[in-house]
Amino acid sequence: MAVDLEAELISISVVTDEATGRVSFSDVPQRILPALVDTYGKQAVANAIGASPGELEMINTLDLGGVRPARYLSARPDLATRVAQIEAEGLAHATVPYFMAAINLSDEAVLGKTGAIYFVCRKGCHFCQYRHFDEGQLTPEGIAERMLALQQAGADNIQWVSPSAYTGVLVKALALAAADGLTLPVVHKSEGEDSLEDLRRLDGLVDMYLPDIKFIRPEAAERIGLSPEYPERMKACIREMYRQVGPLKRQKKSSLLQGGGLMVRHLLMPNGVEEAERVLDFILELDPALPVHIMTGYEPLHAAKDRPGIDRPVTDDEIAQVAEAAHERELTRVLVR
Repeated sequence: MAVDLEAELISISVVTDEATGRVSFSDVPQRILPALVDTYGKQAVANAIGASPGELEMINTLDLGGVRPARYLSARPDLATRVAQIEAEGLAHATVPYFMAAINLSDEAVLGKTGAIYFVCRKGCHFCQYRHFDEGQLTPEGIAERMLALQQAGADNIQWVSPSAYTGVLVKALALAAADGLTLPVVHKSEGEDSLEDLRRLDGLVDMYLPDIKFIRPEAAERIGLSPEYPERMKACIREMYRQVGPLKRQKKSSLLQGGGLMVRHLLMPNGVEEAERVLDFILELDPALPVHIMTGYEPLHAAKDRPGIDRPVTDDEIAQVAEAAHERELTRVLVR
């Protein structure tokens, strides 16, 4: 059954900094772009969806990759075997919670018009921008239908947002969509805590991994709202992703994402310079050529407003310190923005 994306729920968060008037959007769905411009102004929206000179410069430093079809298209026999195994384990037929399927214009510039399906994350970070949104439920068939609808609508790729808890269902959905004509590369955007078992189920199917590194030091767990065991699980997860796809590559022409690979992200927190430095050290150890996006747009949402230490945006000085830390480590593929 064809899905009408115009009838899909749209849920985003918008925050206006009272001191500066700066507007930040969790996402900019293409479908509501005119309404956002009417409400918040052309410049505010342009700031959210436009690639900065630094971002374009970082992309241009990436190594060139060979043009090839989406990975799962070259793995059809193996994909069928994996689906059979997942079905035998009872992992392929559950319904999963989601809150939006839309072409998003405000993600990493390398993704272009990314066709994103936003699954519900239950991890509970204090500042999560996706809390309290209305939820729907999707079967594997429903996910496949939305991937195909996003392709039909002109998406450059398919992005699974917060997919970690739903790997079996997603592999099944990918097989269904591929059988019905899906050809776009797949982006896996997680919180960096996927199990090794799940990642191995995805080996050869995902074109780009885009994990967050929430924190490195276990003592930072309480201020973030995650488990102290997160860092070790995250490191194992990132290493496996790297083993599968290597660092992100680019193309001279056509879709940049055809090169595939790994890019990591870290949200700079208030009083979080040391944590960001630890992230850079981990990247230096793994592969200095790995692209990293240090995001600086933190907003104290929800419970974070009442938690000392994370109840404010980051400062210009903190941002400058992290940029200097990347320079000192001679990491040339770090975007601080």
